[in-house]
Amino acid sequence: MRGRIFLLILANLLAVFIVLFFLDWFDIWNGYTRLLASVGKVAFRSSIVRSEDVSLLEREEQAKLMESFNIREADLKKYESSLKSREDDLTKKSAALVGERESLEAQKKKIAGDKATTVAYDKKVAELSDRLYNMPPDKAVERLLELKDDLLILDVLKGIDAVAASKSQASVVPYLYSLMPKEDAARLLRLSTINE
Repeated sequence: MRGRIFLLILANLLAVFIVLFFLDWFDIWNGYTRLLASVGKVAFRSSIVRSEDVSLLEREEQAKLMESFNIREADLKKYESSLKSREDDLTKKSAALVGERESLEAQKKKIAGDKATTVAYDKKVAELSDRLYNMPPDKAVERLLELKDDLLILDVLKGIDAVAASKSQASVVPYLYSLMPKEDAARLLRLSTINE
């Protein structure tokens, strides 16, 4: 208990010294004594002259302080304008990055769509190749020509070759070409040499 009381007294003394220090630091103590001297009945002429000198010095210090504040304000405005220009640059770059990202997302979706289309096309070609390989050649040629898409027909013929190779059998594609009308066979052969 005594230790606490001693600490509180010590803290109060420290606080009084700190307050007196700041009163002296901010020139409040001297202002207070000047106020008492000017209010008092006995005021010397020298103290009046001294107070006028002090007020002149204070005005000069205030003018210097205002000038430094104005310089500081001008510097802050320059810094603010540079920050604004940086912000504008970052906004433009951000907008450009968003545009590029959207473009990349669109390309990604297109590639995914193309891949799905390619997978579906390859599946269709594989099914047609397998089905036509197992058909009699006359009916296989009829079905091929019903497709009416020369590139699809060529892909199906390549698929028929692949089915025959997987079963270690001879290719029936040359025989299928021989059963086709001559114009169709010539056109498909010419396209097959161009595509290779």
